[in-house]
Amino acid sequence: MKSKIIKLLIPNSFRTRVILLTIFASFFTLLVTITLSYSYSKRFLTETVNNSIKQNVSILNIKLGEAIIYKDIYTMFTIVESIQKSSDYLKNVYLFDKDMNYITDALAAKQYSEKDNKANLIKFPITIGDNHGVVGYIIYEINPSYIIDVAINDSLKIGVTEILTFIFLLIVVIFFTNLLITPMQVLNEYVQKMDLSNLTEDIKLPWYSSKEIRDIAKNLTDISRRLAEAINKNMEQEKKIMANSKMASIGMMSSGLAHELKNPAMTVLLLAQTLAKELDERYSKDTEYLIRETNKIVKIVNEFLEIAKPISIKKSDVKVSEIQKVLEDYIYINYSDKLELIFINNIKSDTIFTDGEKVIEILINLINNSFEAAATRVEIVFEDQDSYVLVGFRDNGFGIDEENIDKIFLPFYTTKKTGTGLGLFYIESIINALNGQINVSSNEYGTTFIIRLTKE
Repeated sequence: MKSKIIKLLIPNSFRTRVILLTIFASFFTLLVTITLSYSYSKRFLTETVNNSIKQNVSILNIKLGEAIIYKDIYTMFTIVESIQKSSDYLKNVYLFDKDMNYITDALAAKQYSEKDNKANLIKFPITIGDNHGVVGYIIYEINPSYIIDVAINDSLKIGVTEILTFIFLLIVVIFFTNLLITPMQVLNEYVQKMDLSNLTEDIKLPWYSSKEIRDIAKNLTDISRRLAEAINKNMEQEKKIMANSKMASIGMMSSGLAHELKNPAMTVLLLAQTLAKELDERYSKDTEYLIRETNKIVKIVNEFLEIAKPISIKKSDVKVSEIQKVLEDYIYINYSDKLELIFINNIKSDTIFTDGEKVIEILINLINNSFEAAATRVEIVFEDQDSYVLVGFRDNGFGIDEENIDKIFLPFYTTKKTGTGLGLFYIESIINALNGQINVSSNEYGTTFIIRLTKE
């Protein structure tokens, strides 16, 4: 119950909490200030009145004493009347003889009744020298409402000043509270919009953000980056698991196909070759077609067998210039002047730690694909990039359609009439075995493959 009441009294917004706290604190300060001001003013006025009366008595003492001795009623009345009229804080002034017999008062009431509130009456003896002693008494009746009114007015003036100060303070508090919470709102908006697309983005805070807010933003950014790295790593591992699973499935299938298809296919091929020798020219086209299609079956079975084999990686120091020489020779022998190779080696030491044969096998497969895509030029670039060796491969072929680009690494997917759809799948399998990554982009002007190979 208690916690529910507190929740109702305390708003959720930080800005509202600060404003309410400022209002409550200012209101409490205002009450305390007015109360203390009233109390102090009232006491100060009372002391001032008493001192003024004492001073007044000391000045008029002799004159009043002589008037009493000579029973000069007019002088006595004139004096007490002038005292009462000259002081707003006096309600009346009474004059008595030494026996406390009423003589006169400032209001000419001609009578004196015992007052209920004796706290408002101040009595002083009137003396003349040493011989006469006390000749009478003067009683001042204080007007308490005057003191109260003056004290209240003084307190209200201070209260108005306090209220103006409070309004200014509230404006300042609202301004600085907005400055304070704006960085928090930026952090909150960033967290709300956070997804896989912006995990690594830096949080842009206002320039006036405090060190604590900047530290929180830095820590949040670091956590987001580590999360992005972990997600990417998990995705890579999932890809590798899927690839290994695909490889296992293909291996089992290819092994079965090899046993079921290879021997019959070879038998058919031998028979077709024998028939081609025995039959006359009327059947030559049929026998050629039979031999060609049978060879295709044997080729597919052999590719299955090749992919089904475990990929063995043997890393060592490999010179990039030697890779370049092998590729130049391969293009010269197979494509002569039909395909131009541009090779850029930006590896300073000319040495990388990898499986050179596998890298050459990957690049030759890509070169073959480029030629089949009507490319006349391929560009291969080797560069250092942090913990990776970056291998860029670009051609000027007719490219890959956008709707097909996500499918090219799938086994058996091909857009070629004579393709098996295993080439790029095999390339990705080799790169995964090398703990690398491959990305592809393509448009009407050609296709680009970016391969990252770990240096370890």
